[in-house]
Parts: sequence; C-alpha cells; structure tokens
Amino acid sequence: AIDGERAVAVEAITDDAGAFVLEGLAPGRWALRGASDRYISDGRAIVQLVKSDVDGIVVRVRRGLEVRGHVEPREVCDVEISNAEREDASPRHDSTSTSADGEFHFAPFGSGHATLVARCPNGDQGRIAVTVAAGAGESIIPVVPGGSIEGRVVDTSGKPVGGVIVSAEAGNDMTRFVNGAMVS
Repeated sequence: AIDGERAVAVEAITDDAGAFVLEGLAPGRWALRGASDRYISDGRAIVQLVKSDVDGIVVRVRRGLEVRGHVEPREVCDVEISNAEREDASPRHDSTSTSADGEFHFAPFGSGHATLVARCPNGDQGRIAVTVAAGAGESIIPVVPGGSIEGRVVDTSGKPVGGVIVSAEAGNDMTRFVNGAMVS
C-alpha cells in the first residue's frame, strides 16, 4: 500500500486456525498475500478499507515446492535462484550458500522456469536453467574455473587512485564514443 510517497507493509502471523488481524491501517486499497516457510501466495485478496473494519477476508496460499541440488565439483559456493516466469505476479529471487559438500536448498517456490547461478570464492562459476515442479529431482550446477582480471586505477597523470569501484561487463563488441564520434 502507499502512504503518501512511501510504500507501507503491515504484517501479522496467523494463529493455528489461520486467523489474522492487521491493525492500524489507513483507509485505502490494500492487497493481501500470505507466505511462510512452506507456503506461497495463491493470488492476492484486494480489500477496500473505508472508515470501518473489514472482516471475513480469505487469503489463499498453496504448498510451495523445493529446489534442491548441489554444485559439481562439490564445494562451498553462493547460489542464486530467480524465477521471473511464475504465475505469481511477484518474481522470486533468493540466494544461499552451499554446505561444505556443495548442497543447496530453496523453498517454498512456485512452479515454472528458473535459473540457478553459482559463484564460488575460488572463481569457479556455473549457471543452469531448471523447471521447478513437484518431483523434479536434484539440480546439479556444473561449476568451471573462472578467470580473473587484475590491475590498478590511475588518474590522467598516472597517479594511483584508491576507493574506485571497478566493474566488468561481458561483451566482445564494445562501442566507444569520444567527443560524440564512434571510435571503436
């Protein structure tokens, strides 16, 4: 919801009967979703709050799926998963570190296509596309050695400059403009 110029999120945890109360809400249109460590939202409930309380709203959830697997060779890596094609309107992005044996686990997740990306401290990296579905089995991310680029940053007179963030972009066809003219 929007309160003035900033987004406002209000949360409550359901009791054993699934009941919840969200208190202190300003009048307006509210979108309600539910999620937990095992369930994901199954759509959203739209509520128009005017001057009085609203009761009897049903928020639906469904059991989420697990994405399990390991990196190969087995090592400690950071693994990210992103799934922008879910039927849920909110794309999911999550990250974790593998255990010492390279194992990772994400849950709950909605069905659909996802991408798993592994980056390891030693430079190894890998990426695979997976289909998130019940009974999908283990996902194995093959990681291969990554290269490194090392150097230094200097100013126009050749003096070293500290505190500069250096970034790299993949691409073989680089276009460079100098004074408005393409030079490469």
